[in-house]
Amino acid sequence: MKVLGTFTLGTALLICPVLVQADLRTTQELQSDMRALAQLEQQQVPADRLAPLRSTLQQMTSDQVNPALFAVDRAIFAAQLEGIRIERDNDQQGQNIATLRRELQKLQSQSQHLQDEYARLRQQLAQQTASGAQSQRLQQEIAQQKQILRQEQQRLEELSKQAPSAPSTASSPSPAVPGIPAGLGQYAQVSAGKDGLRLQMPVAQLFAPSSHQLTANGLQRLRSLANSLRASSASEILVRVSPQPEGTNAATRQAEVILRALRQNGIPDQRLALASGAGVPAGTAELLLVGLGAQP
Repeated sequence: MKVLGTFTLGTALLICPVLVQADLRTTQELQSDMRALAQLEQQQVPADRLAPLRSTLQQMTSDQVNPALFAVDRAIFAAQLEGIRIERDNDQQGQNIATLRRELQKLQSQSQHLQDEYARLRQQLAQQTASGAQSQRLQQEIAQQKQILRQEQQRLEELSKQAPSAPSTASSPSPAVPGIPAGLGQYAQVSAGKDGLRLQMPVAQLFAPSSHQLTANGLQRLRSLANSLRASSASEILVRVSPQPEGTNAATRQAEVILRALRQNGIPDQRLALASGAGVPAGTAELLLVGLGAQP
């Protein structure tokens, strides 16, 4: 005989011998309810929650010979069974709600972090923009960087095809050019573009790996550059760092560190500004001396 939970049909017959006199319909219904109880036991429902169901099943077994009483008992059993199912559904929903609340708190925290970062960048831009004209020029410079770089690359490719043995334009400019201090080529790769003189340095020679902290060599290099740039006639020096694998914010923070180092070494704050690193060769930090040594 198949075991149904803690009850079997044989057990039910022992509890109430008159079960043998019951009709086939009530016997089938009783077996169905026993299977329902067995399923709940397999689902590890606590015993105290199943106790009322067991008690009702015993009463159903006793009343099986009386169809009217049996029907009432079975209705009670169905109500108890539904109550347990509702409780289990509520427990599951409670767990789902708790999970959703944790996810919501996580998203709210991320949102607040992004809002704080956005506010910080806006404040930084406001502090670095000395006037409306400077702000407009800075925005134009950011928008035109890719186009300028593309034009320069095309021009260099044309020159390279025409004169392959010609010296690179990245050599240090002649000290005789007015307003350009001598010796800049000792600390950076120097090239003249349409928008001014470019001083480019590998980021790896300024910062420790995956860091926003200047190395001793990087600090000394920027100190030497600042000493030379104080004598230049450039009205503005734009600090740019190429986009980093960690994201735009990482490049912005490195550019801020370079700008502070130049300021601390005597470059007036009104001559310094941050600019987008779009168009700067990968892994490169650049100081753009606006208007200085510009080529037509």
